Amino acid sequence: MLAEVENKKRSNTGTLTVNGKNFVLVPASEYRALIRRASASDARLPPKPKPQANGNYDAIATMRAIIARDLIRDRRKAKLSQRDLALAAKVPQSTVARIESGKFSPRPGTLKKLYSVMR
Repeated sequence: MLAEVENKKRSNTGTLTVNGKNFVLVPASEYRALIRRASASDARLPPKPKPQANGNYDAIATMRAIIARDLIRDRRKAKLSQRDLALAAKVPQSTVARIESGKFSPRPGTLKKLYSVMR
């Protein structure tokens, strides 16, 4: 395995190329801070479903959670409130809230309206 290391001049990060793939090197303390920040932002999202006794996950609950978490992230990235998104997509704000709760299965057409606003 051939590895080539390049240090960045202005920071304490670097890159590493292994078998043609680039990796970023950061100090362990910065990595831990990034993980904490990611975990904190995930805490504000609807929870992922717990596995059933047999180790499987309920498909509908899992898809609802995935859709909810993605919609929240994408809406925040677009810097839109639920109300602003709902108004622009011409759907009730309560619909956006119910989808983002992770306890509601949206219609494909509703998701299409919401995501057309965030493009």
